[in-house]
Amino acid sequence: MANAEDNGCVSVGGLSYRASHLAESPALGEAVERKVLARLVELQRRRLRLSVSELAEKAEVDTRDIVAIEAGEDFRPEPRTVYNLSRALALPQIGLMHLSGLVSRHDAVLDDASVRFAARSAPVEELSQDQRDALDEYVRALAK
Repeated sequence: MANAEDNGCVSVGGLSYRASHLAESPALGEAVERKVLARLVELQRRRLRLSVSELAEKAEVDTRDIVAIEAGEDFRPEPRTVYNLSRALALPQIGLMHLSGLVSRHDAVLDDASVRFAARSAPVEELSQDQRDALDEYVRALAK
């Protein structure tokens, strides 16, 4: 549920700031990017009906890396891990590299899409239509 804040921002699922504030606080931006990466990898893995161990095998990466990524831990995966995950999950490589902190890319549209995606992707067993829509919209923005 969205709640209007005093400053005109909208709070959805605890995210009560605008993407433009990401540039003002690098630590906050990194935390949001970790959360977005975590949800993106988890939702795409679930969409493909893969377990964590199946994804690890398909991507030829360590299961612990996927667990750390999906948990949103303060963890920076190796470039090879991100590249292999992008291929296994059919997600844009440069977008995953950006979200994992391996490359820098300032894009206000992508920042806004990241915040919207994080706000709309609460955990559930199966993807809801809204989550599928949010995932599709975000993957399109990530590919640009």
